[in-house]
Amino acid sequence: MHVLSGINTYIMNGDKAILTIKQDDSGVTNIKVTFPTFTKHKDGYYFVQCPYFKTVGYSTKSLEDAHKDHEEDIKLFFLSHIKKGSLAVALYTLGWGRDANEEYKAPNIPFYLLSRAESQSLSFAA
Repeated sequence: MHVLSGINTYIMNGDKAILTIKQDDSGVTNIKVTFPTFTKHKDGYYFVQCPYFKTVGYSTKSLEDAHKDHEEDIKLFFLSHIKKGSLAVALYTLGWGRDANEEYKAPNIPFYLLSRAESQSLSFAA
């Protein structure tokens, strides 16, 4: 069974966020996600945050290491929810859902926040 109710391809769009989940014939789930991130350097720590998934990566070494930590956080979010069968519920809880036309949409993030965001992409198999 597919991770999201038997749908073979699941695409969600939002301002600066695109999530594509596809399951191939052998049952491998491929995930591609593009999302905005915000970075901050404070008190010797580098932080990377994504408001769409409420994830944070950090490092005391560099911003690059904080991005790597954040990528691992995103992967862990998806892999753990796919394994539990709770991905649809987790995304819904974070504000991902369907609009009046039954199209999947990302949560609304205020434009003033998104205008300061960097775009990050990540692809992996589950």
